[in-house]
Amino acid sequence: MSLIIEFLDVAARHSAKLALITERSQLTYAALTDLVATLDLALSRNGVQHGQTVVLASKRPEFVIAMPLLASLRSLNVIFANDKTVTASGVQIDHYIADNLSDLMPDRQQITINAEWFTSMVDGTSLKAISNDGGGSLTFSSSGSTGRPKLIRCSLASWRSSLAARTKRTDIPFGLHRVMSVVGATARWAMDTHFSALLEGGAVVALTTEKSAMPDYVDMYRISFLSLTPELMRQITAYENSKQLLSSVQCVEFGGAAISTSLLQSFCRVCDAKIYLRYGATELGQLTHAIIDPMAEFPDGYIGRICRDDSEVGFFDAQRNLLPDATEGLIGIRVTGAASGTHYLSENDDPEDIAGIEGEWFFPGEIMRQEGEDYFLIGRAKAIANLGGQKVSLDALQIALEAELPNHRIVVVNAAGGSGFDQLVVAHLAGTALTLDETNAALRRHLPRHSVDQIHAVSEFPMTSTGKVDTPALRRMLNLQ
Repeated sequence: MSLIIEFLDVAARHSAKLALITERSQLTYAALTDLVATLDLALSRNGVQHGQTVVLASKRPEFVIAMPLLASLRSLNVIFANDKTVTASGVQIDHYIADNLSDLMPDRQQITINAEWFTSMVDGTSLKAISNDGGGSLTFSSSGSTGRPKLIRCSLASWRSSLAARTKRTDIPFGLHRVMSVVGATARWAMDTHFSALLEGGAVVALTTEKSAMPDYVDMYRISFLSLTPELMRQITAYENSKQLLSSVQCVEFGGAAISTSLLQSFCRVCDAKIYLRYGATELGQLTHAIIDPMAEFPDGYIGRICRDDSEVGFFDAQRNLLPDATEGLIGIRVTGAASGTHYLSENDDPEDIAGIEGEWFFPGEIMRQEGEDYFLIGRAKAIANLGGQKVSLDALQIALEAELPNHRIVVVNAAGGSGFDQLVVAHLAGTALTLDETNAALRRHLPRHSVDQIHAVSEFPMTSTGKVDTPALRRMLNLQ
């Protein structure tokens, strides 16, 4: 069954139920279906044809959510990206759909979304009469390990299969929840979460507001399932009246990076919710899943167990040679069956980018270990510092320092030092005093022979579109080599 037919069947059963809430509107399943049909007619009148490649640059959640359904209906290849990313990639497109005209795109390709399209809505039930072959694809943008955007295309069949594989092995009743992801609607993680809810009759709250205002919207719309990264969790935990604002939340899903026990427990003091952990990547979707007791200690770096039947995990050395009997090393993931249709739209010739697809394997650029069925994130391969000959994971070090310095928000990076070794650099948010001596005292409880060389106060940390600290941008901000 194609995505559009599956959605229309759900919409028919829940026609009067709220499906999508944005800053501009609240749409029932029937109204969302009408929106898809109206957008389809408007784009067709502007020259969009079956099988073409189109870019959606608009961040408006209602259009972002409509586009996978139109991709299924018309076998479109939809790219979620801005004009700069598309231009830099060199990818060939037929149409560029945006809220405003772009100086970078040819006029003949541009379609500007017009409010007049929606003054007379098309009956969405007519969509079932349109034949479709189940083709089409979605292309997401990811910063990878270098901060330079990559365009990652997956067929609709691949994306839908990954959702089904994820849902099969988790116990999250998406259809019963009002779901909100704090990462942008065009990110694959958000798209996965939104459609997991919509295809089960749940409701989605998708906003374009600043992330700092998210707790207010969680309270306003009575969110019951919240999807967060650890970095955004830190921000929400520090928000005034956060306990009251998060009172409706029943389930919280954390992903994007390893999380420490101390950070999780600080969150649970303001939010009494069931805690899920997840690990995945734009290239493949979710891979692991865990349910966590927030008041019990669990090993740092824990990311759960494999939640998909269509995936195989292997360990590799630094040159990407498979280590058949290893339980620790550079991680590689091989996806089989319908979910395997993923590739990059342009060649990745960046020597600094250690993540990528090589043959049948996807390498997220991270080092892990396996204990039985459990997996642990040791750190990103690029985030390994050579401190006088001792290799240290910056991710693990940051988790340790967060536990030692709970009143400070810090990020640990490395910089080039003498004799080919690295220096340790700590950046922290301004507003709380943190001295080099205080930081080194905390560090030496974990690394007695080493010290932090630089400490910097910053007004804010640069963030990626997926809610993580943009480390390459931070390094540039600090003028680090």
